[in-house]
Formats: sequence, structure tokens, C-alpha cells
Amino acid sequence: MAVLGGVFFCVFFAYDMIQGYAAQLYGATLAANCEAALYASFTASCVAAPAIVDSLGSRVALFVGALCYAGLALASLGYASAGAPPALRPLVVGAGALVGAGASLLWTAQGRVMLAQRGGAGPGGAFALFWGLFNASAVAGGLVSWGYFSRSPLTPGGEAPLFGAFGALTFVGALGAFALRPLPSDARWRTHARARTALRSPCAAARFVGTHLLATVRVLSQAPFMRASPLWLATGIAPAYELATFADRFLAPSPLGLGLALFYAAEAAGGALAGALLDRGARATARAADGRARDGATRHAPCACSARSHASAARAVLHVALAFGSIGSAVAFALETAALRGSRARRPLARDMARSLPPLAALGFWGAADALSQAFVYWHIAAHAAGATLASAPSALDAACDALPVAQAVHSADDGCDSTDAHEAALLAHALPVEGDEGAHATDALRHAAPLRVGACVGALDEQAQVAPPSSRELPDGRAAGEPQGPATAAERESALGRAVGCFKLVQSLGWCIGFALSPPQRVPPRAQAIGAWLLLLVAVALLALLPARTRDGAAAHTRVERDCAEDAGR
Repeated sequence: MAVLGGVFFCVFFAYDMIQGYAAQLYGATLAANCEAALYASFTASCVAAPAIVDSLGSRVALFVGALCYAGLALASLGYASAGAPPALRPLVVGAGALVGAGASLLWTAQGRVMLAQRGGAGPGGAFALFWGLFNASAVAGGLVSWGYFSRSPLTPGGEAPLFGAFGALTFVGALGAFALRPLPSDARWRTHARARTALRSPCAAARFVGTHLLATVRVLSQAPFMRASPLWLATGIAPAYELATFADRFLAPSPLGLGLALFYAAEAAGGALAGALLDRGARATARAADGRARDGATRHAPCACSARSHASAARAVLHVALAFGSIGSAVAFALETAALRGSRARRPLARDMARSLPPLAALGFWGAADALSQAFVYWHIAAHAAGATLASAPSALDAACDALPVAQAVHSADDGCDSTDAHEAALLAHALPVEGDEGAHATDALRHAAPLRVGACVGALDEQAQVAPPSSRELPDGRAAGEPQGPATAAERESALGRAVGCFKLVQSLGWCIGFALSPPQRVPPRAQAIGAWLLLLVAVALLALLPARTRDGAAAHTRVERDCAEDAGR
């Protein structure tokens, strides 16, 4: 997590400085157009990002996404070096759209890497470490910006050296992605790299991407994520009011810099608090499992009471987020009401430190609330992404990869099976959603993949399976062919995590677009914005805390765990 946090620190240290002073560096109109292109591109790209990350692997996706951020710095460098001519403004806007596309890859890969964390720090500690480093970039960038621009006047088109430094720092962060340890699915995909030859077929590539797009959109049809979607939306809408409307109205330029630094410092502190709460629940679950093992229990499922302790810790994170958000909203409501009762002709700017304390306090509480909310979101995704739809069958990718050696052997016997078709079948099988018994055997995966000419391959595989039963064939990892690695294999889990994170970022980006579109006071009264943001958070927490999700498979699993615990207690 330290390496991943370091990558994001370098990338966003540069980007936050560009974004924070975009109006001064580019001019108000160009800055607004660049931001609009960025968020529109990000929203559209989030649908396709999980498929691309699955194809490239997490490390390469992080590298490519970070390079897109460097593209904005380089485009800005060219724009500034040329004297900021109007003819080059479309270049900056296009670079903003490129950043949006890269951001979808960057954040989808980040979610997969962070949620696949194993060993070392617990899942909460991993989030706290990453979130702290990520938000430290905003704090450090704000301080450096304050020091740089306090000595050098802001002149649109005259900051070429600054953009050059931004580009170099972002490129260093992009290279840091290769210092990450490969995920299990990345290593497995690289082991069977020849399956990528299927991408040479346009039809196969279209089916591969189309299936992934459909699977990503279908995430929102699952009950746990439908209930979580209001919270996803709130994490985008609320910061738009807090940072774009409230902070600019109630803080003068000097206290505003301090307020933004406080907001992001509170984000880091909130991430640490969320990590401590979540890891405390995880430790309670681990202690209960160890106790069951010492007592001679034969089942390895965690006791329901320990699972409840972990869920209770997650609910505590959500409740603390609501409490902090409510305090910040109460302060904002009081300030907005006072401003509404005062003179409408005067902007309610707090120009002295004493009058700036309430707005600063509100920003601090909001920053902590946002970190706690997003920590819960990632915990919720990790808990449900590889749930009932993946728990009942081995991975289609595993089955297809298991079939590759057999398909190659059949091909070498000159039975009419083309190896490229077998590779294409393996690749397409990876893209198929795994439901029920689908993907349980290599031949099923090949049939469902519907390659161009693999009929002979499927028949030959059936004959091979009769000669060597699945249980007698072992894989390189010591697992019998067709045998799952657990409730969900690594490839299944990471693909599901990628799709869920991509869907989360899609909804969150829609929230940003809605929030920034409504943030101007002349469109929606600021007090109404404050009330609406708080009500959305309240409804989101109520849906998650008061209406626990129980899918059919989830309820059956819960009943089995309760029965196991009762039997163990009886023994």
C-alpha cells in the first residue's frame, strides 16, 4: 500500500496544484471547459475501465492512467511555452478529456489492488495508509503552491517551468506502478499470455469488451449495490457544495488555503479512524476463528457472531461519518441562514481568523466524513463483489486456462483444432459472467465462449476428459482441474472487484457532475444545497444501516453459518 500511495502522491501532488489554480493558470473559461471535458470523459470511461484493466493488468493500467495525467501537464507546457495562444486551447481541453479517461483506469486499478490486499496491515490499515498518502499530496501541494505563488505572480501562459516540473513528477509516479507486486490474476494472465492473440480478431475483441461492459452495468442490478448507490452519489455531490460553494463564499483567499489544507488533513485522519475501526472488527473475527480451530471445530466458516462483529465495526464507521457530516452541515446551515438574513448585496466572506473558525470547522468535519464514507464503500464492495454469483462455481478463466494445455495437445495431434481458436475461446471465457454451474468445466467454458471454429476442439476435449477424469489432472498450482480455489478464485474476485469499483466511480462521477452543475448560487440557493447534501447522506446511511441486504444465496449462507455455530456450541 505504501507503493500505491506513493504513486498517487506523485500524480496528485502535481494535478491538485494544476486543478486548484486552473482559473489563474489558464483563465476562467478555459479552466471551466477543461474541467467539464475531464468529468464527462471520466463518467463515460468508467463503464469500459474494468474490461481494460482486466486486459492490461493492474500495474500496466496504473501506469497508463498516470501517463494520461502527465499528458495534461505536457499539453499545458506547450500552451504556456507558446504564449497561451487561443489556437492551442482545444489542446488543453483535449488533454483534460484524456485525464478523465486515464482517471477511470487509475482508480479502477487502485480499487483492485487495495481490496486484494493480503497480509501485513489489515484491510482497514491498508485503506488508511493509502488514503493518508493520497490526501497528503493535496496538503503538500497546497503548501508548495502557497509558497510558490506568493513570490511569483500568476500570469496565464507564463508558467512553463512549473508545468514541466509537474510532468516530470507525474511520470515518476507512473513508473512507480511497476514496483507493485503483481496480483494473482495478473500473474495468471501473463502465464497464459498466448491467449491474448484472440484480440487480433476484431469480432473477438468486440465480444470481449461488450461482455465486460454488460457485466459492469449489471453491478447496479445487484441488491447490495443498489442500496449503496445513494452513498456513492453522495460522495460526489457533497464535496461539490462543500468546496465549490461553501468554501468560496465564507472564506477569503488566505483562510481558504488553510481551509483546503484542513479538509484534506481531516480526510487523512478520517481514513486512519476508519482503518482502526474496521481492523478491530477483523481482529475480532480472526480471534473467533482461531478459537473455533482450537476447540476442534471441523468447519472453517467464521462464527456468525464474529461476522456480526465485523459488520458492526463497518456500521460504526458509517454512523461516525453521518455524525461528522451532520455537524458540518449544521454549522453550514447556521452560516447560510445568517447570510440570508443579512445584506444580499455583500458576499459573506470571513476576513479575520476569528470569523473563519466556524467555516474551517465545518470543512474539517466534512473531510473526515468523506473519508469514513469512502472507507465504508470500499469495505462494502470487498464484502459483496465476490458474493453469491461467484461463490458457487470455479472461475471461467481458470477453466479456460486449464483447457489450454489440453487444447494444445489435441492440436498437436492434428485433429483439426486451430490453436488460435482455442486461445480465443479461453480469452472470451474469461469475459463471461460466472453464474450457477457455468464455467465448472473447461468444455462448458469453451462452448459458452462461442469461438469461430472450436467445434473440433470441444469434441476432442470431451474425449480427453473421458481418458483422464478431471480429478486426475493436476494444474501447475497443485490444484486438480475443475477444482475451485475457494468460494471465489483470485481471478474471479479481482474481476468482480474491478467491475464494482468501476461502477462506484461511475456513480460518484455522476454525483460530481450534478453537484458542480448545481453549485452556482444563482442556480440553486446555497442553503438548499446544504440541506440537500445532508439529506442525501442521511437517506444513504438509513438504506445501508436499517435495511440489511439478504439475497437468496446470502440468506442461505447466513443460515448455514448460524447452524454451524449452534452445533459447535452444543459440542
